[in-house]
Amino acid sequence: MDIRNEFPALQGNTYLNTAASGILYNSLYQWRRDHDQAYYEQGSDFRMHQMQFLESVKDSVAAFFNADRNQTYLTANFSSAYGVLLDGLPANYRFLLLGHEFPAVYYQVQSRSFEYELLPLGPDLEQRIIERIVEFQPQVFAFSMVQYSNGLKLSQNFLRMLKDRFPDLILIADGTQYLGTEVINFNEAPIDALLGSCYKWMLGGYGCGVALLKESLAQQLYPDAQHRPLPTEAFLKHKTRLALRFEPGQQDTLAFGSLQHSI
Repeated sequence: MDIRNEFPALQGNTYLNTAASGILYNSLYQWRRDHDQAYYEQGSDFRMHQMQFLESVKDSVAAFFNADRNQTYLTANFSSAYGVLLDGLPANYRFLLLGHEFPAVYYQVQSRSFEYELLPLGPDLEQRIIERIVEFQPQVFAFSMVQYSNGLKLSQNFLRMLKDRFPDLILIADGTQYLGTEVINFNEAPIDALLGSCYKWMLGGYGCGVALLKESLAQQLYPDAQHRPLPTEAFLKHKTRLALRFEPGQQDTLAFGSLQHSI
């Protein structure tokens, strides 16, 4: 099969802008039409099994990234998941950030009044990251796996070396420009949190994202809430304290079903 035939945008064109927006393909287009046709015809009956369906999407995401199923969350986008994560960390944490980052990465740290330092991009970046960690002593290094401005990618080997040298340093990665570009084994990766929107290389369309956490980080989030009761309503009994924050309210089965279809 010629894969180009699946993508109408490739008929007579070469598409070089997936880093900005992935494109729709035939089988996903048909799936989305069938989804909305069923909703159109069935109304609320269509949503009767949404809980089981979304849990199946979560199964697919966790398996695809080899992540802990219990710490895999379906989110609307990177920004919403990142905000929930930041709000769960102690207010006195210091952040190391990279210069010329995507605004969603640095602004949410700034707007929450965390102490932070911006490290300019440039030559010898890896060595300078190490030096700033030693001198600034941040609790968190937050970064994009692939920089949106120039395509710079931090290697897994470098991140593993960082984790080995600074085991208590929390590594939070924006994977929006990264997810779908190579095989990812999150359980074996040195990253503590990998968050990302899935409309680019994952070809999931808009309105869907994922948040993958290591258990060690999850246990640090919202410590006060760990001792408070959870809702007891039947439709929320399957939700953990973090799921209630990362996955609040109604979730879009069209968006997350599109992600599952692309996986």
